[in-house]
Parts: sequence; structure tokens; C-alpha cells
Amino acid sequence: MLKMAKIVSLVFVGLCFAVNAQAADISFQVSVKDGLLSSSYNGRVYVVLGSADGGDPMSQMGWVTHAPLFVTDVENWQGADPVTISGDPLSYPVKLSEIEAGDYSAQAFIRLNKTNGNAGSGVGDIYSQPVSVTVSADGMTKIALVLDQVVTKELPTIPDNYRYIEFKSDSLSAFHDMEYSVPALVRLPKDWREDDDKKWPVIYYVTGFGGGYEEFLYVERGNAHLKAALDQAIVVAPSAESYRGHTVFADSANNGPWGYMLVHEMASYIDENFGGKGPSERYVTGISSGGWSSIWLQISYPDEFAGAWSHVPDSVDFRDFQQMNLYAEETNVYTDEDGNRRPISRPLNDAGYVIYVDNFAAMERAKGPGGQYHAFEAVFSPRGEDGEPLPFFDRDTGQVDRNVTESWKPYDITLKVRENWPTLKDKIKGKLFIYAGEFDSFYLEGAVRLLKAELEELGSDAVVEIVPGLPHTFAPNIWSGMLETITGVKTEAPQEEAAE
Repeated sequence: MLKMAKIVSLVFVGLCFAVNAQAADISFQVSVKDGLLSSSYNGRVYVVLGSADGGDPMSQMGWVTHAPLFVTDVENWQGADPVTISGDPLSYPVKLSEIEAGDYSAQAFIRLNKTNGNAGSGVGDIYSQPVSVTVSADGMTKIALVLDQVVTKELPTIPDNYRYIEFKSDSLSAFHDMEYSVPALVRLPKDWREDDDKKWPVIYYVTGFGGGYEEFLYVERGNAHLKAALDQAIVVAPSAESYRGHTVFADSANNGPWGYMLVHEMASYIDENFGGKGPSERYVTGISSGGWSSIWLQISYPDEFAGAWSHVPDSVDFRDFQQMNLYAEETNVYTDEDGNRRPISRPLNDAGYVIYVDNFAAMERAKGPGGQYHAFEAVFSPRGEDGEPLPFFDRDTGQVDRNVTESWKPYDITLKVRENWPTLKDKIKGKLFIYAGEFDSFYLEGAVRLLKAELEELGSDAVVEIVPGLPHTFAPNIWSGMLETITGVKTEAPQEEAAE
């Protein structure tokens, strides 16, 4: 899941598209500028209709408010002959026929990048310039959109003590039958020298869903008091992003060997090229989906990591998957046991926004692979006969498919710990630190409570805390304690930050 700060940033201008007798008849004609398609295109054509004064329509697609999106699937499209989107195409959050007459801005895009989970933003994706549109209530409004812009690679602006790498993975390349590289930022210690043989502890930071490998830059900038401790370690922030969303660095039938890549390929590269000390002083931390990753990597590769600090992790026990028991009979993701509409979130900000599962799933359905539920399925589900991950619930009815969720059990962290405890107990002793929020914005604290109870019953010394009053964000002061454990350098947050 996304961390709280990311969600708030997605609250774009609210758009109002009411249904009335003046609803318009609209047809989009989408073509590609000559020369931009190197081969025929098989995939989805997207058109987003934004407010006239809200910036580029593609920037108006958020989790909380979302400009109307209309899509159609094409095969062997050459781009010159326009694709028509009209009538009743797949859409979110309203039907095309429900758009009122008025002034808007339209933009189209297609998805060519095979390693990015956000359609329209991956390097190589093609999009159109925004076009101002006046929709008439009388007769057909035809809107021509030409895909003539290509998303190019923009490297992050980084401080001098950072390095940007694109790590080519042999295992992921073989799995996907293409050259596959994983971007990462590497923060170097204060006294690091390229020609020095000194070795350093290494901390892997795994972002939450949609955060990007650049997120650690913002973590550091928001915690200036940590600098003295960070200067005594290497920090690696690898991208967890794939075509199907966050990989959580778990090997899977659909995403490939992401855990293997990190532990047996990237970690070795970092140690050899930047002076990492190796498994005895290799650590992992992260938030949200990255919080789940931290626990997963520590228990899946217990000899390769010396400690994991997990913040507000995604569901670690599938008996409480955001308040749903995925192993129970007749579980429905859209409605609870009393027939009430099921939320995916508590109010996310002062405006009281709540995301409901049915809306969230409809949004992901229109956008295609890369969304949060799609990402869960890509990691946890087997691959179906059509080559796609098996869905864990029916998108029309919301009914959970028990056959699929039973197949998820190897990724249920509580189950994995319980079943492997005889071999795990000594290997992870003193290594697990897990922090959940009492009022997690995405109802993730219930699963952590179940894992905490299991670990206590097993006699584990894992630190598992449900932090009072905490939403979906970092627990206060945990970074200082973690870095002191790793580097021996004591840091303290300013008093006003420590009180938050």
C-alpha cells in the first residue's frame, strides 16, 4: 500500500460529472504520429477527460479523485488508422454517456513499457498533447487525439554522495526473455572512497507501493538529524516496480525471481563494487509494501540479513487481509458480512475521503495491470492458462475465489513463520522489528496483531508493536534506534518531531 504522504498528494481537483438529460454524445478518434510505432501494437488505448483548468488530464488520475478514463483494447494496430472510442467503452469512474456538455481537456496514451506499472508514465510510452474540448449537448462531439509524445528517461537529481545504477539482472532477463535492469539509488558513507578497501554495513530500503526508488531521498531530507548515522553505512534503495506493480521482492510465477535477484545478484554487486560487509551486516527496512518486503526477505533468506525493521506492512496474515478473511467461506471484497459496502481505507485527510473496494477495483480494471490488487495477484497467485495471474476475486461480484486464496498460503507470513519455526527460530533471533499503526489508514494493523500473537506463542523475541494513534506512516524515532543498532551512532529527533 501507499504511505500516507503519497495518498494525500494524489487528491487532485475534484471533478463533477453529473448524469442528466443534457448528457453528451462523444467520440474519440485516437491515432499515432507516423514513425512512433516500431511495430504493431497490442494493448489498451486510453483517453482521459479532465477539467479544463486542472492541468494535464493525465495528472488528474488519483486514488481519491479521478478524471474520467475511457479505454479500448486493440490488436495489431499500426497507429495510422484512428481507433474510435465511443458508445459504452470500459471506463472509470463514469460512463462516456454520462459526461455533461461543457469545457474539458482531453489526452490519450498507450503503454509500451514492459517494466513500469503505471500506464502512460513508463519510458517509451506514447501520449498526446492535451486538447481543449467543448462538448456539445446537440449532436456528436468528435475529438481527434494524436499520440505524438514519447516518455523519455529523466534521471533523478541526486547529491554528490549518491550513485544511480541500473543493475542488469541475469535471472530477471532470462525469466522475461528480454534485457531487464533494476534501477537503484546508492547512498555512500561520508568517508567512502572508490579506491579504499574499507567495508561498510549495508541497509536496503524498500519503498511503499508507487513510491519509487527516489523515495529515500525524501526520507533523508525529512530526517536531517539522521545524517551522522547514515554517514556510517551504505544505503541501497532499489526499485520494486514491475509491469504488474510492486514486486515486494518475492519470487513469483508472474513477476519472476525478484527475491533471488536482490539477494544473490544485486547484493553481491553492491558488496563487490561499493564495499559492503556482506550478510553479517546487511539489513533491510521499508514501509507499507516495503514493510512487507522487509519481513519477507528476513524470513525467506534468514542467513543473508542481519536484521529487518518493518513499518506498517501490508497484510502479513491473510486471515485479516484489510479486514477480510481470505480463507473463510463466502468472503466478499465489496461487502462485509452485514452487507455493508467495504472500505479499503479510513478517512485519508481532513476532507474525510474514504476509498471503497468496489471503486478501487473498478479503477484498476480500467487501467489494467500495475494496480495494488493486480500487484498482489502477480506475486501471490499462480499463472493462469491465459498467461495472466489468477484473480483472487470476481471483479463483477466481489466474491473471493477460495481455490486461488488457498494457493496464496506460501506467501502468508504468519503461516510461513509457523511452519518453518524449527529452522527459523535461531536464524531470526534478535532480527525482527515490526511496527504497525493502531489506526492504519488501510486497516493493516489487524494482520500484525495476528502475527504478533503467533510469534509470542512460538517464543520469539521479535519486537512487534502496535503504535497508539499511528496511521499509515513511519513510527516515531524508530529510524534513530535502527541506525544506532547498525552503526553505533546515536541520533535524536528534534523535540517537535519526536512528539509527532
